[in-house]
Amino acid sequence: MKDLPNDIDSLKILILELLEENKQLKAEIAKLRGRLGLNSGNSHKPPSSDGYKKTTKPAIPKSVKHPHGGKVGHKGKTLKQVSNPDHVKVHLPEKCTCCGRKFSEKNKHQTIKNRQVFDIPDPKLEVTKHQIGQITCCGVKQHGKYPKLKISKEPQCTTVGHLFT
Repeated sequence: MKDLPNDIDSLKILILELLEENKQLKAEIAKLRGRLGLNSGNSHKPPSSDGYKKTTKPAIPKSVKHPHGGKVGHKGKTLKQVSNPDHVKVHLPEKCTCCGRKFSEKNKHQTIKNRQVFDIPDPKLEVTKHQIGQITCCGVKQHGKYPKLKISKEPQCTTVGHLFT
């Protein structure tokens, strides 16, 4: 740092120079801060200069032309809860939030909410083994015959094939 002058007039001139320099630096800082906030959305910059930050736009609700839901007057249908479900799963907290004690279904508990989920089970392939029997009668070996191949008429079920061994 340079030495400060001893007389008052020189100090006043130095203060005025420093104030002018301070004013110019503040203007430059404001200009640089303004450039920091620029992106392709608010300036002439290309989108590739935005970097990897994902920009989020505020969700603007679309104008609704038709009301949501079913038609007016339509009664509607829904699945009703059944009294005897196939499976019951109890969802308890794992442990006490205060002391850390672990819980299980054996602990006395109270059911506070319930929900039923209706699932269509995976179809199970039913396999029938056909065997040909042989009987000897009157000195002659006699055997049965395989039945005619049965094809189901229902659209969701078809015969996949048969294998005789």
